[in-house]
Amino acid sequence: MSSQSAPFKVKPHPMIYWRSRSSMNPAGTATFVGLRTLDLPLQFSLLARGTGSALFSLLGLSSIPVDGHPAWDYLPKDTARILPSVGNVPLGDLPVSRLIVLAMAIGSTIKQFQWLFLVNHLPLDPYSAVILSRYNTILNTISTLCLLNATTSSVFAYPRVRVPFLSNVCLSLPTAVGVVLYVVGMAMETGKMLQTGLFGWARHAPYGAYTIWRTGCGLAAGGWVLGAAMALWHIFSFKDITLPVVRRYMIAKHGQDWEEYERKVKWVIVPGIY
Repeated sequence: MSSQSAPFKVKPHPMIYWRSRSSMNPAGTATFVGLRTLDLPLQFSLLARGTGSALFSLLGLSSIPVDGHPAWDYLPKDTARILPSVGNVPLGDLPVSRLIVLAMAIGSTIKQFQWLFLVNHLPLDPYSAVILSRYNTILNTISTLCLLNATTSSVFAYPRVRVPFLSNVCLSLPTAVGVVLYVVGMAMETGKMLQTGLFGWARHAPYGAYTIWRTGCGLAAGGWVLGAAMALWHIFSFKDITLPVVRRYMIAKHGQDWEEYERKVKWVIVPGIY
């Protein structure tokens, strides 16, 4: 885009306020890193230490049993040794379904750290850091609890599919599809603002990528219902809440350049869908 831009006259939204600043914000960065890191022991406790099952018992709800064999049983011995222990709980003792959901939570945190330190290079204020961290923790927790709940879990869904190169591992179809969508969405989400590559197909490609991998998390944990809920929630919340604010910001900052970009690229989030 042209280096010439219109003055920023729109009152910034808390979630994009930092984009208009040029100085670093160590407090916001530390807040984001700290809160996103704290999400991991929460998910681990729910999945591996029985906290989730205890919560359901307290509420009078049923949780799934320790589903299937531990991951050790499906991995070559040399590979199995790579899995570490957390506290006194070896990760290899977790059933494959729980290990997948935990890995997705870990991957989402790593991806967001990559964005913060390697892609963004702009300040993130503490308020936005709290909002972003809280939002991701809530979504991870919803996925985890849906996996553990006997009514919503994807563990026992049918049909079953065998994992390539791990023929002894059978996953439910929504779990398998969820893993694929998670990997695809993670690979797509670069966080960069460009007019080439994915940005030549959709104006806000990172939001589409985020929607895809969040949908994958929902499928892997809560099956088709949670996966569809995640997809619809993100598409409509981005469409009606987030993107109108971003559009006003981009028009205020880039003026005619952004309007020309909108005319060239018709799709907003996901090409062919919206």
